[in-house]
Amino acid sequence: MNNKVYFADSIRGGRADAELYQRMIDYISRKDKVLTEHIGKTAISMKQQTRIIDSHIYERDVNWLQSCDMVIAECSNASLGVGYELAYAEAHNIPVFVFYNKHSSSLSAMINGNRYFRTIPYETEDEIYTALDKILDNNYKSFDFIDIDAVITGNHGLDYLPHGWHKRELAMLMGKPAQGKTIFSLRSALNISTEHIPSIYFLPEMEGEHAINKMAFRYIQ
Repeated sequence: MNNKVYFADSIRGGRADAELYQRMIDYISRKDKVLTEHIGKTAISMKQQTRIIDSHIYERDVNWLQSCDMVIAECSNASLGVGYELAYAEAHNIPVFVFYNKHSSSLSAMINGNRYFRTIPYETEDEIYTALDKILDNNYKSFDFIDIDAVITGNHGLDYLPHGWHKRELAMLMGKPAQGKTIFSLRSALNISTEHIPSIYFLPEMEGEHAINKMAFRYIQ
């Protein structure tokens, strides 16, 4: 699928599962690009560095977060850094998938209670790879956080929050002029059409041909 994946795990908070992190990174790398592939190495430094070096690490990792398609985190070990990365991803509408061993760890309520994050408890390592296959293939409907009959707009952050769009519900999109409501709606209709679901879009302020040209222009940018 050629996704760019930001893999997050505990570094200075502890490296008890470093070998597992590396196996997960290797598995993801078979299909997609892991931007943070170095963090699976057992020799990575766990000590605080100079302020200059740590500033460089921060800027590099934020740049990777900004360019990634999704965040996959292993959160069995508590980590302040991973918590920051997850909050950053949520604030920027980046899809987040959180793995944790339900027998050896207790996930923070700030993570487990947040509906934006897809939390994936596991008992065996094989369960991790089964879930990764679904994630990397963008098979979101295979997870229970997206209802099987829901309509997926392709706007990932929005799809995760309401668990998809549902039949017999009225969704109202409101905002000030020139905030992108028209383009957002047109892009959603276009994405929905890829699932062979017909859409009707009424745009009284412009002619149909103008609307189609506007949608096509924004889509190819």
